[in-house]
Amino acid sequence: MLTMLQVTTSESRQMAALLTGMSMAMCMANRLHVYVLYLQRLPPTLATENFESALIQVYTQDLRFLASALEIYQKSTATRMWQALWQPSTLNEFESLCDKLGSRAEIEASNCDREMSAQRWEDAKQWKGDLEQALRKLDDIQGMGNAIADLHVKTDLTKLTIAHGAVYNSYAEEHSAQCLKGTRTQLLHQIGEWTQDPAGKCIFWLCGMAGTGKSTISRTFSNTLDKQGRLGASFFFKRGERQRSNASLFFPTIARQLADVIPGLKASIAQALDADSQLCERNLQEQFEKLVSQPLLDVAHGHISSTLVIIIDALDECERSADISTVLMLLARLESIVTTRLRVFVTSRPELPIQLGFRTMSGDLHRDVRLEEVQVTTIQHDIDTYFRHRLKEIKQEDMSVHLYDPLPAEWPGEHNIEALVDLAVPLFIAAFTICRYIYEKDPQNRLQTILQQSGQTGQVSLTGLDKIYLPILDQIICESDAQSRNQAVEDFRELVGPIILLADPLSIPALSTLLAIPVREVVGRLKHLHSVLSIPADPADRDVPVRLLHLSFRDVLVDTRIKDKHRFWIDEVRVHTRLAADCLRRLSAPGMLKQDVCDVNQPGTQRLHVSKVRVARSISPDVAYACCYWVWHLMRGEKGLHDRGHVHLFLLEHFLHWLEVLSWLGRLSEAIKCVSDLRQVVHVSFHDLR
Repeated sequence: MLTMLQVTTSESRQMAALLTGMSMAMCMANRLHVYVLYLQRLPPTLATENFESALIQVYTQDLRFLASALEIYQKSTATRMWQALWQPSTLNEFESLCDKLGSRAEIEASNCDREMSAQRWEDAKQWKGDLEQALRKLDDIQGMGNAIADLHVKTDLTKLTIAHGAVYNSYAEEHSAQCLKGTRTQLLHQIGEWTQDPAGKCIFWLCGMAGTGKSTISRTFSNTLDKQGRLGASFFFKRGERQRSNASLFFPTIARQLADVIPGLKASIAQALDADSQLCERNLQEQFEKLVSQPLLDVAHGHISSTLVIIIDALDECERSADISTVLMLLARLESIVTTRLRVFVTSRPELPIQLGFRTMSGDLHRDVRLEEVQVTTIQHDIDTYFRHRLKEIKQEDMSVHLYDPLPAEWPGEHNIEALVDLAVPLFIAAFTICRYIYEKDPQNRLQTILQQSGQTGQVSLTGLDKIYLPILDQIICESDAQSRNQAVEDFRELVGPIILLADPLSIPALSTLLAIPVREVVGRLKHLHSVLSIPADPADRDVPVRLLHLSFRDVLVDTRIKDKHRFWIDEVRVHTRLAADCLRRLSAPGMLKQDVCDVNQPGTQRLHVSKVRVARSISPDVAYACCYWVWHLMRGEKGLHDRGHVHLFLLEHFLHWLEVLSWLGRLSEAIKCVSDLRQVVHVSFHDLR
C-alpha cells in the first residue's frame, strides 16, 4: 500500500511537471516564429548565418522536448507510474537550456545589422522595432498566463486552514514581552551560534519549569531571525485557546509561512491542496508529508542560501500527548531534506511526553539545554536588570501624574530591589507579575505589601509562583469584615474559575451572557486583576477576549496542594460542571437555537455562499462557544446522563438545531466525537429498559 501511494504521488508530480514543460515549449515556439519572420527580411551575411544557426538549435531543442513529452503523455497511467518515464528535474534542465539558447538567439539577432549598408540599416532598424514589439506582446501574453497561474495558486492556498494567533508577531501576541536589552545575552548568543554552525544538530530543545521565560526567549529569537530573513515559521502553542492548544493545524500553519519565504513552495503546496481540499483535516503524518516534506523536496536546490529556523514554543501546552510524540518524530525527518537547510527550535517544560519523544530520537538529531542549568548569577543579573528598568519607568510615569506628591527620590531603594530579586529568582514571570502589580496603583504601598506578604510563612508555606500570586490575590480582595471577604472570594471563583478553564477565551460581553453576570459586575470584579490577566481597557476593544498572561496562574489556582490551605483554590471538576450547565442554559433560552438560525430562507444553501458577517450576526460569540464546547465541559465535569435530565431534554428539542449551528461554524465534523463522548457517560438502568 505504501509503495502504491508513493508511486501515485510520483505520477502526480510527473504530470504536473510535464504539462508545465509543454506550456514552456509552446511559448518558446511562438517566440521562435517571430524571430524567423525577422530573419527572412535580412540580407544574407555571416551574422545572419550565425543567427539562423542559433534559431535552428532552439527549434531542434523545442521539437525534441515536445516529441518526448507527447510520447510520454500518450503512455498509459500504469506505464508512467511504474517505469518512472519522467523526472521533474528534467523540467529544470529544459528551462535552463531554453534560457541559454534564447539568450544566444537574442545576441545573434542584435549582431545582424552590423554588416549592412546605410539604407539596409534603416530598414533593419524598422524590422527590429517590429521584432521587439512582437516579443513584448508575447511577453505580455505569457505574463498574463503566469498571473492566472499565480491566481490559481493563491486560490488553492486559501484552502490552507491555519491557527490564528499562533505566529510570534500575531495580533494575539502583540503585547507579549521580549527580552529586555542586556538580558539573556549569553543564552541568545548560544542559540544564535547553533543556527550558524554547519555541524549543528537539527533540533535545539530549550526546556525549563513554568515562569522561567521560555516564551519571551522564543519571541526575541523569532524577532531577530525575522529581521535577518532567516525565520522559516513559528508556532506558539497556548493551552486554553482552541486552535493553539492542539496540533491539528500545526503543519498547515507552518507550511503557510514556509511558502512565503521559500521560492517555489507555494505551487507545490497548492497542488497538494488542489488534489485534496480536506488535507488540513487529515492525520498529522499525511499533513506533514503533503504540505511540508514533499513540497520541500520538490523545490530547486539552493534557492535559500542561509539556514531557516522553525520556532515551536510551549510544546508542552499541546493537550494530546500522542500529538506531541508525533510532531517530534515528524520534525526529526527534516534533517534528511537537503533542498533547503532547516533547523527547529523547541521550548517546553520538561514534561514526560516531550522527554519520551526526544528519547526515541537519535541523540545526533537534538541538542538539549535546561534553563535551570544556566548559571544562577546570570539569571540573578538579568532579573535584577529587569526590576531596575521597570521600576525606573514606573517612577518616571508616577512623577508625570503626581506632580505635587511624587514618589521619594530614593524609591524603590537598593535594599528593596535586592529583596525583590531574591523573591523572583529564577522565575522571570514572577518579576513580570510583581511589576504589573506595583504599576497598577500606589507603587510605594504595593511594593511594601508584596515584600511583607510574600515574606509571611505562618499561615501557608508558599513556594515558587505561589508566593507571588496568592499574596497579590489576598490584597486585591481584602475587605473590612469576614462576610465581605467570603463574598469576594466567591465572586472571584465564580468569574475567574471559568476564565482560566475555558476552551477558548471570551470577551467581557460574551462572558457576561454565558455566565449570567451583568457586564458592569464583570468589569468590577476584573479591575484589580490586571497583573495576572490580559483585560482590554479600551471600550473599542470590547470584543477582545480576556486572556491569561501566563499559564502558571491557572496552574497555581487549580493545584490540589493548596486545596485545604488557601481560599483561592479552584475546583476544576466543579467549574467544568457549572460551565456545561451554563452552556446548555444559554442554548435553551428562547430564540437562541432554531431552524434556519441565519434566516437564509433557502433550503440547500451552501455555507460558502453565506457571508461570515451574516453568520456572526446570527450566532453570537457566547452561543457559538456554548455549541462548540458544552460536551467538552461536560466530559471534564461530573459525568452521568439520565433520562429527563437537562442534557436529555436539550437534545430532544434542539439536537438538529445544534448540528445546524455547528455546520454554520464549519465544525460539524466535531459533532461525531461529541455524540460518541456522550454515549460513554449515559447511565442506563434495567428499569429504563422495561
